[in-house]
Amino acid sequence: MRIVRTLWSRTDKILSEIPKTPLEDELVLTFEIENYNYLKSLNYEVIKVDERLKVNDFFLNKLILLNQISKEEDFIFLDWDIRIDDIENVKQLIKERKFNVPLYSYPPLYYEDVKITESTSAWFKNHKFWTNELNVWRLPDRSYVLPCFCCFTNIKNETIIPELVKIGEQLNFNSCSEEFSFFYYIKENHLVDSLDEYLKKIEPLFIFGREKNYVHNFLDYSYNTLNAYIEKKIKKIPTLKHL
Repeated sequence: MRIVRTLWSRTDKILSEIPKTPLEDELVLTFEIENYNYLKSLNYEVIKVDERLKVNDFFLNKLILLNQISKEEDFIFLDWDIRIDDIENVKQLIKERKFNVPLYSYPPLYYEDVKITESTSAWFKNHKFWTNELNVWRLPDRSYVLPCFCCFTNIKNETIIPELVKIGEQLNFNSCSEEFSFFYYIKENHLVDSLDEYLKKIEPLFIFGREKNYVHNFLDYSYNTLNAYIEKKIKKIPTLKHL
């Protein structure tokens, strides 16, 4: 099972996360010829997808790109900001769960405390609406818990990615489409009915959604709270790090 990545944006942050040479057996999917040429220059195996870039929610592009090979190949998808410490350990532990999408969290007062600008107001409005509409899980301190689609395993004969694309396009999330689509899918299909059941069936044993003490505005204490909760329920050997 090889690693698959996606690239649809050329921000300085994303480009800085791309290793200058492939670290493992990796395939990258992208839309733009500029991205294709850049990745080829770094010796990545690349597929250029001839489909239009979605601009209303960039994260839907992740699913659209992965859908190009979802029925043809077993793979583990990883975001660029994931550090690989021990891929052999991952290959063993990956068999323990279906999907392997880790969880992350938002503080209970996230939507009241976050600094919203004119350019981000629509994104936060949509994110708050769908967090409430989908009735996402809450920790005892009332932190919101959602899947973090930084990692995902695809089995070609059982792929759900076409369904996730369809959900994202039909419901028009306009913020974190891949994460809301996945959460909607598992709840609608009754794959899991609670946070604790998610931990037993889907939460990977080799990565946290975010590392302890990861600092992103004021979200770090919420990540620490969730990770502590997870560690009471399951044993992890985190050899992938979401930085």
